[in-house]
Amino acid sequence: PLEEGLQAAEKMAEKHELLLSQESANLKELMKELKNAEIKTQDLQLSLKPLARLMESAKVDGSRLQEMQERFQSTLTKLKQHSEACFLQDLLRDAEARFATAKASADEVERGAPSKTTDAVQAATALNKWEKSIQTVMLSISSNRSEMSLKRLGIQRLKSDGAVQAVEALNGTISEMEGLNKRLTEVRSKAAEDRRRLFQRPGKPASSTQANDSMEAE
Repeated sequence: PLEEGLQAAEKMAEKHELLLSQESANLKELMKELKNAEIKTQDLQLSLKPLARLMESAKVDGSRLQEMQERFQSTLTKLKQHSEACFLQDLLRDAEARFATAKASADEVERGAPSKTTDAVQAATALNKWEKSIQTVMLSISSNRSEMSLKRLGIQRLKSDGAVQAVEALNGTISEMEGLNKRLTEVRSKAAEDRRRLFQRPGKPASSTQANDSMEAE
C-alpha cells in the first residue's frame, strides 16, 4: 500500500507539472488538488516512522525503506513547489485581469468628455457626471493597487526564484496602475478647468447647485 501511495503521489506531481504549463489551466482547482496531494503524501511519509523504528530495533536492513523515504521527500518537495508556482501564477493572472479592466475603464471615461453645448446648465450637468465617473474609476484603481501591494508583501516573504520573479512582475503591474491614475488625474484637472471656464462665460448657470439639481432630477 505504501508503494502504491507513493507511486500515486509521484504521478500527481508529474501531472501538475504538465498542467501548470498550460495557459488554460484552472489554477484554483489545481491548488486544491495539490493541497490534497500534499496532505496524503505527508500522511504516508509519517506512517514510515514507526516502521523504521521497528526495523531498526530488529536490526533489519532498512535500505529499501530509506530509499522510499527519500522518494516521499522528493515528491513532497515537488508538490509544494508546484503549489507555490500555482499560487503565484494565479495571483499574477488576477493582477493582469484587474489592470486590463482598469485600463478599459480609464480609456472609456477619458473618451467620455462631454460635447460642447451652448446651454450652460446642460454643460454643467454633463461635467458633473463626467467628474463623478472619473472619480469612481480612480477610486477603483487605487483600491486594486492597494490590494496588489498587500499581496506583494505576502509573496516577498517567499524566497524562491519564482517568488522573486512574481514580485518583479507585480511591481510592473502596480506601476502601470499608478500610470493610469496619473493619467486620470490630468483628465480630472481638464474637467476642473472646463468647469472654471463654464462659470466665467456669459449665460453661465446661477450656481453649481442648479446643475446638481438638474442632474439629480434625471
